[in-house]
Amino acid sequence: MMKFFALLFFAFIPYFLFAQTTQPKDDAGQMGGTSGFFETYNPVNFPAGAGGWWHLLDVRHSNVNNNFAMQFAGSFFDQNLWFRKTNNVPNTEWSRVITETNGNLNGKLYMLTSGGQNFFTGHQAGGTYSYPGGIFKAITDNANGQSNFFYEGVTAGITNFTVRADGQGYLAAGLGIGTQNPAYKLTVAGGDIKAYGYDNNSGIAIGAEASERPRIGFHVSDNSRRFKIEMNGINTHYERLGFFSINGGQSPEQEAFSINKNGNIGIGTPLPASKLHVAGDEFITLGSYDAGSGVKGIQFAGYRDVIPNYFGASIEAVPEWVCCGSYPSGGYPGIKNIALNFNVHLDAGLADSKRTAMSIRSNGYVGIGTIAPEERFTVNGKIKANEIRVNGNGAPDYVFEEDYKFATLEALESYIKANKHLPEVPSAKEFERDGIAVGEMNKLLLKKIEELTLHMIEMNKRVEKLEAENKKLKNNGN
Repeated sequence: MMKFFALLFFAFIPYFLFAQTTQPKDDAGQMGGTSGFFETYNPVNFPAGAGGWWHLLDVRHSNVNNNFAMQFAGSFFDQNLWFRKTNNVPNTEWSRVITETNGNLNGKLYMLTSGGQNFFTGHQAGGTYSYPGGIFKAITDNANGQSNFFYEGVTAGITNFTVRADGQGYLAAGLGIGTQNPAYKLTVAGGDIKAYGYDNNSGIAIGAEASERPRIGFHVSDNSRRFKIEMNGINTHYERLGFFSINGGQSPEQEAFSINKNGNIGIGTPLPASKLHVAGDEFITLGSYDAGSGVKGIQFAGYRDVIPNYFGASIEAVPEWVCCGSYPSGGYPGIKNIALNFNVHLDAGLADSKRTAMSIRSNGYVGIGTIAPEERFTVNGKIKANEIRVNGNGAPDYVFEEDYKFATLEALESYIKANKHLPEVPSAKEFERDGIAVGEMNKLLLKKIEELTLHMIEMNKRVEKLEAENKKLKNNGN
């Protein structure tokens, strides 16, 4: 239709050139008058925003008592052309006529939707662009003429969405994919959401295995899913967030660990019975290598977790190197020994607050109150117990055998005078230097008691003999 009016306009040009001269006319909606070419500097009832010098081609009805006219208008200073039919209304709205130059449209293309909103698409020349209304537009925003399109939706002056060729964008309301009623900023119905950066297959897929099993899957380049995170067992005592591994992207899936609705974590079990529940017959490895202080272990926070580092306990594995210091600054030393230390921490803010309560060495030696046990069990301090049993092998009952020979009292007296201690019993210096073996010392003391008992029995026999002889002498004297 617009092309028809344009052709009609140009068909009338020769007639008016010969039959008419340009006349002044400010009000394009003025009733009456004759057809012709007009000009004005004060346009009234011209296209919106008209000002300054304008042309007007006015083709009027032959009856001057009505206001039916077909009109074309245009500013002196641009290439835009406007058209309207007054239909007996002097302020009837004008429509822009789209023209073309070198394959490019001059101006913008507008359409009016049934809701009264402007729909626009087009190309704007120059390095800037500006469009105050409309629900959609596509224009270039690049001054050097490159194909950099800009899409924007505007309603009542509010920008609802923008998308640029460089991928940047903005969305004010919800975006629905597969649904006309998005309940969120982005709603995808009927399929997964796939995000990837390397190829079409590798990446993350967000979806659901079933109505109550939402999940996130991790895919590799062959599009096989290797890991997934999934809600499972909804509204049952199995309800949990499960982390699955899939061997080679194939079944069966293995639930590596789970977090249930109570916050318990299960490794190897979907039903953790405590804050951390590890099931299975595999090893559990805790700690990591630290070049500064060796192999670390487990830290237990104290003070009911209110002040986690106020005090607590730790278990750590501490290596003892053969040479060269610690790895990596000192090369590759061998491990001479490694101790498993059980520590208490009085105050994490003090460097000397750590106390090693017990240490187990790689040779099986256990130390309490010391990190350098010298025997299978070394205690730096006192031991309190209801009963201590030692190996009873080698009890000295052989002392009471008939052929057992033990030193006489005279010989003991001579030894004690010379050595200041009993035979076989360690001296005071030996006690201080070597300590004592409780079992051996008890057997040695028992032996000495048994020998002492034999001496007492022998002395008792002598006393009884002397008493009998003395009684006999007394009786003879009377």
